[in-house]
Amino acid sequence: ASDGVVNLGRASAGRSAVGFDATSVFTNPAALTQLEGTQQFVLGLTPLKINNVMHDRGSTVINGVDLPAQGIDTANGSAFSALPTLAWARRIGGERNIWIGAGVQAPFGLGLTYDGNEKVRYDTDEVRLRVIDASAVIGFKVSDSLSLGGGVNVQNTNAHLVNAVPNLSGTAVPGSPTTDGLLSVRGSNTDIGYNLGAHYRPLRDWQFGLHYRSSIDNALDGKLTGSGLTGPLAGLNQTFPTSVTVKYPGSVAASAAWQATDALQLLTEVRWWDWSHFNELRFKLQGGPTLVRPEKYRDAWSAAAGAEYRLNPAWTVRAGYMFELTPTTDTTRSVAVPDANRHLFSVGASWAFQPGWAFDTAYQFIKWNTVTINRPDAQGLAITRATGNPEAHFVGLSLRRMF
Repeated sequence: ASDGVVNLGRASAGRSAVGFDATSVFTNPAALTQLEGTQQFVLGLTPLKINNVMHDRGSTVINGVDLPAQGIDTANGSAFSALPTLAWARRIGGERNIWIGAGVQAPFGLGLTYDGNEKVRYDTDEVRLRVIDASAVIGFKVSDSLSLGGGVNVQNTNAHLVNAVPNLSGTAVPGSPTTDGLLSVRGSNTDIGYNLGAHYRPLRDWQFGLHYRSSIDNALDGKLTGSGLTGPLAGLNQTFPTSVTVKYPGSVAASAAWQATDALQLLTEVRWWDWSHFNELRFKLQGGPTLVRPEKYRDAWSAAAGAEYRLNPAWTVRAGYMFELTPTTDTTRSVAVPDANRHLFSVGASWAFQPGWAFDTAYQFIKWNTVTINRPDAQGLAITRATGNPEAHFVGLSLRRMF
């Protein structure tokens, strides 16, 4: 998620406990009451590079008996993209300390393209998922130590998924890239969710935050196109209006921050994700069959710890680490989402180069444990078996304006 470059630099530790800048619009609107001044803006961009190489481990096509899939053993699905962040917050309540805010971020996203000849193509040849979330929130103080907040999230999704389908009848070499058909599906939609937060500061040096973000069931409308299919699937060689519901998870985050010294702050966070209701993708074709792609996600959690150190009035440095449990399962994990338990390492810095202005930068490295794929395709014609060790590199840049 692109919830701010400062949060990126501390691996998201403490993000719902600390009202550091206007990105609290995303992480906990109640923490907006901790901001200084009367108005803040944040404009950021986080380019990222994913290195994702999958190695075939015996993928097969099913033609009465299992036959080896033909093609390239090594699949390179590396990708480059960039995540935007825009946030604004303003104090409107005078001594009552009421803040409103709005922002745009990308909470979820995918972008992997294989070259079409690898053996993993029956699972996924190309995937694109772009999710843009626009938030409007309010935060207010209930007492000197307690603040509450909440708001709405308007979420737009655009998705594109392509996979090859083996033609097993009338071909000299079943499972060859030269005789495959293709299925391509596109869809988009906009839906609404909400978020709620609480911030508690019992002592000057201690802050606690609790933030809930609702799940969103986004019903995408689009089209599915089949081409080059033979045998029982030949009827899919056309374009069908289609719909599919993508179920994004809700989450609960609990954070804490301790100002250990005037210069040093220690931060932590635990987050739980409600992924278990993402059980399948059911493509309902108008005038055609229903195609089901099993997912069977499970609930997941993450834990992070980080620190910030103020070197002088102009410079602050930070670092953090997060462990995140994958929601994917061994039996349905896909090369579209080549996920496993992961480790996130972050560093960052902020430079207040003149009064009311600051520049933030951060770097994050993500290392996944070994990804194991053992997945039947949706048509029951192939089984993809592969392993990989993905890595990702994020570089965040943002500009902050404070009044």
